[in-house]
Amino acid sequence: MSRFRIIDLSEEISSTSLSTGEHPGVYLLKWTNIVLHGYESELLFMPTHASTHIDAPSRLIEKGKTIGDAPLASFIVTATVLDVSFTRTSKVITLKDIKHAESKVGIDYCEGILLYTGFEKPTTKFPGLSESAAHYLAERRLKIVGIDTPSIDPWDSTTLAAHKVLLRRGIYIIENLRNLKKLVNKKFRLIALPLKIQGASASPARVIAILE
Repeated sequence: MSRFRIIDLSEEISSTSLSTGEHPGVYLLKWTNIVLHGYESELLFMPTHASTHIDAPSRLIEKGKTIGDAPLASFIVTATVLDVSFTRTSKVITLKDIKHAESKVGIDYCEGILLYTGFEKPTTKFPGLSESAAHYLAERRLKIVGIDTPSIDPWDSTTLAAHKVLLRRGIYIIENLRNLKKLVNKKFRLIALPLKIQGASASPARVIAILE
């Protein structure tokens, strides 16, 4: 029996997958089938910023690394989940909120911090990091910051300040994560591998947590 437990943190890619801003939806089109062609195949049309995905610095930083340039070591890290679901009545996750959540577990050992907001399936409005909270996390020795909403910034942000703070420091951002409630305050190995897409600002990713 394996001594490891694996938790899938990825959203299933489908026509209902979430994306942000002016990005189009996700479309999975049947291309061939066994009866007519002898084999099955599909066409997948989707924004790189839909479903569970990783933002690279080039998303908002001029001459920043693209997702294809990203070193794989950035995506295999020791991580924990901070519970900020108590902020559900606010659109902003503040520095005070982060420090309160951190006090429950401590994050000094972490290279990855994931934020559980409880908004896994938001219809419109969802919370995001304040700029000061993003600066606080950026000052840590982190490689990844993730969240279970479509954006690390609040739903109505026009400046994307949290994105810019983190991406300028070379910290990759994972959005639309799932099942984070199961990992609150736990230490685990996070594996979040993007596709190797040349010149892209983001990539869909299969993200898993491994607990011993």
